[in-house]
Amino acid sequence: MRTTILPIIILLLGLQSLPAQTLDSRYHTYEEVNAYLDSLSQIPLLQGILSVQEIGRSNNENLPIMAAKLSDNPTVDEDEAAVLFLGQCHAEEILGLEISIGLIDTLIHGFQSHNSHILAILQNMEIWIVPTYNPEGLRVVHGFQEDSTWVQDITYRKNRTDNNQNGIFDYSPGIGYDYDGVDANRNYSFNWIHGDVLGFGDYDYFRGTAPFSESESRTIRDLALSQFFTFSVAYHSARSGIPEIIYYPWEWDETKYPPGYALIDNIAQELGSRIINEAGDGHYAVTPGKTMRGNTHDWFYTQTGSLSYLIEVGTNNLQPGRTLINDTVRRNLVGCFYLIDRALGYPTENRSQLRGIVRNAVTGEELEGAEIKFWKLNVSQVYVPQEGSMFAPRLTDQFGRYRHIAQQGTYKMVVSMAGFEPDTVLGITTSSSFATDHDFSLNPYPEN
Repeated sequence: MRTTILPIIILLLGLQSLPAQTLDSRYHTYEEVNAYLDSLSQIPLLQGILSVQEIGRSNNENLPIMAAKLSDNPTVDEDEAAVLFLGQCHAEEILGLEISIGLIDTLIHGFQSHNSHILAILQNMEIWIVPTYNPEGLRVVHGFQEDSTWVQDITYRKNRTDNNQNGIFDYSPGIGYDYDGVDANRNYSFNWIHGDVLGFGDYDYFRGTAPFSESESRTIRDLALSQFFTFSVAYHSARSGIPEIIYYPWEWDETKYPPGYALIDNIAQELGSRIINEAGDGHYAVTPGKTMRGNTHDWFYTQTGSLSYLIEVGTNNLQPGRTLINDTVRRNLVGCFYLIDRALGYPTENRSQLRGIVRNAVTGEELEGAEIKFWKLNVSQVYVPQEGSMFAPRLTDQFGRYRHIAQQGTYKMVVSMAGFEPDTVLGITTSSSFATDHDFSLNPYPEN
């Protein structure tokens, strides 16, 4: 008996250090993503439309988090609408990363072939793409050698924060029971307190020790607060929940909706209708989020005004082979370009939006940080606010610019800023055929 068991034990011990899990080579590793972005940035022809930037570092290993900005003057902040695509947050959900790479490729190839649609986008917009903001988790999923040990878990979800501070990566191959790591999509400040029900490190949805405890979520927060994104998308895949669905803010207790819900719901319906499902017999479903848990899209909407969507791409088969990878990317790019075109006001889409510049009436200087409030006239001829008390103020950017994607209708706007008399305008109408521009000139209060 002993002579039979001993060789088996030795064999099993030896296998512990060997790679045991494989992914299709079509998926990009963290190192391949960085090499790809670096190679693009070295091409002289692309330097006029592409800027590759380090926007932050990972929490435990200090790995660079990279972003690609595509625009006709990519190293300069311009008075243009901006849209953000977040490829991968949860480690195992790697299809979104491939969509983000596919979007970069499509924009570059369109530029190189002088595609008029792509040229219009690059000349008038700023497209930000973050392929992964969980590089630590991405490395765990693909596998890497750490000292003499092979580290890999294709089901891993979180980053590698050392929750018990023992200097060891405590994880368990297979779903759950990974003591280390924080779920970045539970780590945002808005409703963070509801981020998970257990509060233990080995929970797959562990929210962290405090809001924005993780540098990964702080990186996305800081980018969002600096760029005034019109739309933002975070890609995910559903391990066990509903796949091929789009979530957005929100429906709590079946009765509580956010201000401006009709607009964000309308955009979601349009977005979902553009993305064909894997079976080819329908489109992506849409639904407002039902939970309060410190997630990305609720934070973006309340704190920045960005119309933000979480898209669960693919089926419950999270890591399919290359045929389905390519097919999933192709189908989801249609959704990407719907949002880009809606923000741009491209002629093929509804162009309804409110925009303008706020200036000092005396000096003509553009006013950064002026607060804009919107009301929409309802069927009862009552102006309904499009923001609420839980929302951060909607402010003009460094160009004094405000932008507000709108449904067709009639609006009231109030503009205010410390040191200036507020201004109110009623009866501003919007059209699906064009953007409505309305500038404001605020008079300074008289000096004492």
